[in-house]
Amino acid sequence: MNAAAPRVTTVAGIRQSVVTYLSSIAGTYLFLALSFATSVYLTRRLGADGFGRVTLAFTVVQTAAIFAAFWSHAGVLRYGAEDLARHGHLRHVFWGRAAAVTPVIGVVLALGALWRDEIAAFHGVAGIGFSALVLYFVALLASQTLQVVYQARGRAGLWSFMQSAERAVILLLLLAWGFADAARVIVIYVVGAVSLAIGGLAFANRVDFLPVESSRAEIRRFVVFSWPVLLGVFASYFASNWIDAALIRHYLDVGAVGQYALAYQLMGAVQQVPMLSFPVIVPLLVGAHVGGQNGSLRLYLDRVVPHAIFLMMILLLVGAMVAPPLVPLVFGAAFAESGRALPVLLLAVAFYAVFIAYIPILNLRERTGGMLAASIAAAAANLLGDVLFIPRWGIVGAAWATVASQFAGAAVVACIAYREQPFKIAPSIAFVAPLLLAVVGWTFIDGWFSALSVITGAMLLAAAARAHRLWSDADRRLVASLRLPVLHRWLPPAVERS
Repeated sequence: MNAAAPRVTTVAGIRQSVVTYLSSIAGTYLFLALSFATSVYLTRRLGADGFGRVTLAFTVVQTAAIFAAFWSHAGVLRYGAEDLARHGHLRHVFWGRAAAVTPVIGVVLALGALWRDEIAAFHGVAGIGFSALVLYFVALLASQTLQVVYQARGRAGLWSFMQSAERAVILLLLLAWGFADAARVIVIYVVGAVSLAIGGLAFANRVDFLPVESSRAEIRRFVVFSWPVLLGVFASYFASNWIDAALIRHYLDVGAVGQYALAYQLMGAVQQVPMLSFPVIVPLLVGAHVGGQNGSLRLYLDRVVPHAIFLMMILLLVGAMVAPPLVPLVFGAAFAESGRALPVLLLAVAFYAVFIAYIPILNLRERTGGMLAASIAAAAANLLGDVLFIPRWGIVGAAWATVASQFAGAAVVACIAYREQPFKIAPSIAFVAPLLLAVVGWTFIDGWFSALSVITGAMLLAAAARAHRLWSDADRRLVASLRLPVLHRWLPPAVERS
């Protein structure tokens, strides 16, 4: 069996995964650059109030899409890698997923029709009917389905560039239409979502869909794997920015919703760096598991994770320093509070990076109950934090609630992953702690003491990297063997020891 299975842990297999990840990063950041330009245009044309109302309308649709089908993506990545290794296509997992999600989609649509008046009152955008939101919902479901199929196929980079094309269409339509009001913005986003779904289907592999092929056993396997994830999605709603937005509106005003939405969007741009690794790592580890290459898991946990966390902390530390002055400069003085909330949200990204580093272990071992436990812990922390912190600190309080949420989820996942496969957790803790110190000082201490906390955090991060012996000779040799010139240039040559 080992000889027939794809050797995904060879240098060629690792190189392919790195290239897929880097292409995903490139395409996603092109998408985010276009999204950034779109946000600048919308915030300046709509103001905080109008931007907040558009955010609330999108909140309804995106929340519905998450409840309806997003919970099934982990199962597609988990079993899609097995299907590709054994059959060369994704038909079994695709139609197994379709059978699992169809009843849930029907329930979501029925509830939306029942609450259509309440939904209209919630977002308050005049001229947008329920049918437009349903069309956006259906287009999002189609796009999400195609996205996970592309990811399971190792074509995540292509999908990210297709998303960039969609965002370019949206931006061009906004500029061509002239004056932007909230209703026109939503219509344009609907057009963009439909175009992405059509384009994704045109470039997909037909063999992954046709002929229809699945079995009752495969559907049952998918449902058993996914139902805890579905319950976790309901719990995760209370750990998301959507519940933050609802409670900010309750305690503050619509303008504060817009300010927080901007900060959260900018956080999401940075969050893509760890997030995009998940659809690359899971097929790699599952393929290695199918091929009996068990050493790949130890290599991933002991060498890949510490380096990834360290590099992520450098990026977040720099972002936390430049965010407060830069955000109001770019988006206008009305969004100065967004700049104060963003460094705290970047600390939440640090804990999310730890979460995303260890969640593939739970996926590989089919421990979806652990995913549910992490979602419940994160939801409880976020909801409690919002109630306690928003009345006191405004949207900065909502950001600290997000930090508590991400910390709770990461702690649960790390503990369960350690039970499944013991590993060294100390490097992750040592690399996150300096950023925590810097953000606390930057947020709560005035004057030069806040700058001192940032400098101290940077020094502690460098000391932690030295203490845990990052970039060993073995690491340099592995990077050199991948033949990726950009990465190789960043590291000094390995020292050959006799």
